[in-house]
Amino acid sequence: MPPRRYRCLVPAFRLLLLLVAGWVAADAGAATVGRDPWFTDFAAARAQATAGKKRILALFTGTDWCPPCQEFEAAVAHHPDFLRIFSPAFVFLKLDYPRNTPQPPVLRAQNEELRRRFHISAYPTLLVLAADGTFLLEVKKGARAADSTLDYYIQAVDDARRGRGLTSWRRVPVIYIVLGLVLVVIAWQAVSRWRAGA
Repeated sequence: MPPRRYRCLVPAFRLLLLLVAGWVAADAGAATVGRDPWFTDFAAARAQATAGKKRILALFTGTDWCPPCQEFEAAVAHHPDFLRIFSPAFVFLKLDYPRNTPQPPVLRAQNEELRRRFHISAYPTLLVLAADGTFLLEVKKGARAADSTLDYYIQAVDDARRGRGLTSWRRVPVIYIVLGLVLVVIAWQAVSRWRAGA
């Protein structure tokens, strides 16, 4: 652990290392010029992720009504640094839920099914999915020392990519149930032994 006076520099140094690593890997994962790097077709994103042995970074957004979504779109989603850093690890999938912009019925149905499947109720939400489309974890939002929206999301997605300190919130109740059952069995065995000895 660095001395106390240098701890404030740790997030900036971490971000600098992340940006340098992304710059070095730019050739491997740079987005094609002129093509939107964000897929809108879930099946195509899964196929691309399987072929590239990557995970899917799924963005659930409301681009025509949600101010934080619009900020993400403007400052992060197409920023060259974000794309360069995360293209080697992820296939990008944007699932839009517009209120005022017409959307093809097939796309609307696909997005609605995925919203229900992954229990999305807040926008923007970023999920990390396996190449087959199964849920892995949610990119956690919270208190982060960041100078900009871009830096904030780079840190958040990097934490998710590395799996640092993140737990799938959908799996937590199962863990508690299993632990509770184990404790009940242990207590039952202890009571049974105590009664047998008394």
